Amino acid sequence: VSCGRDELFAEGLRLTYVALTRAVHACRVVWGRFEMTPRAPLSFLFHFRDARDPNVPLSDQVAAAYDGRKTAGRREDLEQLAARSGGALAIRNITPYARGAYRPMRRDPMTLDVAPSPAPLDRHWRVGSFTQLVKGAHHHAMLSEGPDRDALEESPPEAADEGIPIALLGFPGGTRAGIFFHSVLEEIDFQAWEEDTSHRLIAEKLHASGYDADRWATPIQSALGEMLLTPIARGLRLVDIPRTRRIDELEFLLSVAEDGPPLTGQTLADTFAAHPGGAGGEALVRQLRELSFPELKGYLKGYIDLIFVHEDRWYVVDYKSNHLGDTLAAYGQAALEATMLQSRYHLQAHLYTVALHRYLGFRCPGYDYARDFGGIYYLFLKGMTPTHGASLGVHFQRPTAGLIHALSEHFGPSGERRLATGDGGIAAQVCRECSAPLRALYLEL
Repeated sequence: VSCGRDELFAEGLRLTYVALTRAVHACRVVWGRFEMTPRAPLSFLFHFRDARDPNVPLSDQVAAAYDGRKTAGRREDLEQLAARSGGALAIRNITPYARGAYRPMRRDPMTLDVAPSPAPLDRHWRVGSFTQLVKGAHHHAMLSEGPDRDALEESPPEAADEGIPIALLGFPGGTRAGIFFHSVLEEIDFQAWEEDTSHRLIAEKLHASGYDADRWATPIQSALGEMLLTPIARGLRLVDIPRTRRIDELEFLLSVAEDGPPLTGQTLADTFAAHPGGAGGEALVRQLRELSFPELKGYLKGYIDLIFVHEDRWYVVDYKSNHLGDTLAAYGQAALEATMLQSRYHLQAHLYTVALHRYLGFRCPGYDYARDFGGIYYLFLKGMTPTHGASLGVHFQRPTAGLIHALSEHFGPSGERRLATGDGGIAAQVCRECSAPLRALYLEL
């Protein structure tokens, strides 16, 4: 009997190990005095320190050790464990429900006695996304939580019917095309785009996406080469950025501030209105006031296509495969600004900037937005050519420090917590340590 009980307890420990080690961004464990707590695997991990008696089942020994510790002693066990973790673990108290709200089920196995909820369910508490914010009130539960892939394509009509045709004339637009281009740009080495490995990667991605690889592999490699060689600023081309100075598809999860008002279009509009002069201007403020998404509590989730470091500054890039027209004339600055407003990309750009701002505040000692953040590029790849440079297909903005700090306040504490201490200077001095290894961050700071 003892052997069988020990095997069951060991299996519980194995399952606990799996549950605790498979988390990617964060792991929360609720712990306290429950009916099965004394014999739970976590009691062994948190509270059991005595030598094992081979004549007594391990679960019995664990239960005895747990019951032998007073509440203060159990708390002390957890605090000592957190102290030894080097910052990987933290303890947080849970606010209990009102007394008498819980009533155990009756012993009749066919009947479940459910007590009334101690408080109405807060349906505004959820994980939101940029797509949900701009899509409106009643469909947020049905929308995907994955990366935005040009699903909001609402492009203005082409500015001119004559002129130089775009390189990818005839290639379909829409979400599927966006997924394809993003998947290629995430994996390709910008500095080796001409190599056969890039061509094979593009052909494989085309085939997997249901496109004719024989027809499109070479034109797409050429078009991506045009994009990578385009000077998006003086002395700045994507082709010059090595993998060691870029982060692809950074996932973020921002907690909405619990001590402030819920996130709504109105609160966002008020924040932008208090810091005028940025991209989008008054038109963006009016647009935000018209957003009809339900007030958001909980979290805001998103994915940033590309982050890179150039000349001591950090930049955000969002790739857009939107089809604005058949000629390059459709990708001028006026058309891009119209698209940025119509598709609400200005809001997206500011949310991504806040995410990077908090990321750097968490990762980089001495980080300062005004000094270390370079700006955010929206690259409409169908309109980019080295000949025209940043005048076609390239939209750039750099939100003011005041606005980003104000927007950041919507998402909990300001992120002053660091993984390291000191005044390490500009972000580029630490980019080799913090940019490449970490591909996602749970940003509840």
